[in-house]
Amino acid sequence: MPAGRPVGSKTKFSVKRTPLTKENFYNDLWVLMHDHPDAIKINGFLGILANYVNPPSAQALVAPTIPIPPSFEAFVRSLPIPCNEAQLLSMQQAIAHREYAWLCNRKWGKTEKMAGLATWYGLQKYDGSKPHLKSPWMMVIWYSAGEDQLIEVRASFKQLKPYVTEVQADKVTLCNGNEIRLHIITEKQTHSPECDKLFLDEGRSVRVEQRKQYTELRHCIAASDRGNILHGSTPGWETAIMDSAGPQSALAIAGCVETHNYRECPWILPETVEAEREALADWEFDLNYEGKWTVPGGAVFRDIDVIPDASFPECPNHLKKCGGVDFNGEPGNILLACYFNATDIWVFDCVVFEDNDTGGLQDYIATMGYDTEQELGGYNDGFAKDVSCAGQEATHEWRGERIAWAKRHHIHVKASLTEVIKDFQGMPYQPDGTTSIKMFHYVAAGLHAFHEIGDHIFVPKQEHAPSYLDEEKERERRARG
Repeated sequence: MPAGRPVGSKTKFSVKRTPLTKENFYNDLWVLMHDHPDAIKINGFLGILANYVNPPSAQALVAPTIPIPPSFEAFVRSLPIPCNEAQLLSMQQAIAHREYAWLCNRKWGKTEKMAGLATWYGLQKYDGSKPHLKSPWMMVIWYSAGEDQLIEVRASFKQLKPYVTEVQADKVTLCNGNEIRLHIITEKQTHSPECDKLFLDEGRSVRVEQRKQYTELRHCIAASDRGNILHGSTPGWETAIMDSAGPQSALAIAGCVETHNYRECPWILPETVEAEREALADWEFDLNYEGKWTVPGGAVFRDIDVIPDASFPECPNHLKKCGGVDFNGEPGNILLACYFNATDIWVFDCVVFEDNDTGGLQDYIATMGYDTEQELGGYNDGFAKDVSCAGQEATHEWRGERIAWAKRHHIHVKASLTEVIKDFQGMPYQPDGTTSIKMFHYVAAGLHAFHEIGDHIFVPKQEHAPSYLDEEKERERRARG
């Protein structure tokens, strides 16, 4: 509030188009709020922002589907919270798309920026073509994973005076009388009234039993032709945020997921980053500071590239197409096919033969001409006798050799092979630092496909593991602390 202005003074409200500063903005806003209360009740006060000259906006990274109001940037500049150009662009992208996601490193400022955007929405009148609810204003609902998150959310809203006049346990009251409702995700509260703007906070921390409720919250904006959803979270493997914004989600494929890391945050001290890098396991650092999808305990395969089907390269003539078979009752007998060289593996085909269909598997291998290896031993032998291809018993030593070999390669997977991608990306180290493919059947088939063919050099079976395996194990031990 400008110093020295008496409460209730009746200074005539008039502004000229001028470069925006916090001082002149708050001065004009103060006059409007105290001398022209009807303007707030009837028309809202965001029109005041049109009187200011706004700096040019950064170009959108993704083509917007919803126009961004020209006054939005001026509003953000007026907020009593820091916001750099990259964060402003992220907020604009959230406005421009009906559903959007921010995957953020720690200390990026996610909650503050989401609170600022929610306030912006709440100060606008509903201008859609459909009949609206009781309020003339945009209706905003905020869901957090738990009370711990809501404590931080309330603190962020309390900073946003004069736009926010009161913050209570379950709602935020704005200066136009509109309210932003605050909830924790529970089965009961997901059956909430419809709204125009939906904020989903920290989906990584949503309890396992509430993951389904998180995804079903989309119904809240179904009836609004001004609807927007914004997810804001750190990434988390096999969590609610991965269901909605994971690497293979529709949202990610549409280009509506942003990833942010510590390099965008000059306020995070370099010495802090290095101390954290030293203290944390690689997967923990990647999760909290790189904003990456990482498996708790660390992913075994960390160099995986997903390539759209239309862009996937054909196998060169000098390489052979290799297949691997893993026999299972569920999901079925899996055939995975790839080709590889000394540095890269390209996985281009995967077929599941259900109901113990070994005849179909045999015919497919013969038709495709894959040089194929199948798993032998125990349960597998009942199926392997019906399939004419080389066999290999998957001993612990054998698995260790092939996993180590595959880890030294870039693994490229065709985008349509979603279960293959999920298995390779999601296979973790065990608590004792070892690996297990017991629940990762597509990986098991892949290991059989990574066999020695022609001129391909594969580590042969030896009594003692080669020295590079010992070195790799030592690096992994140090990384896990």
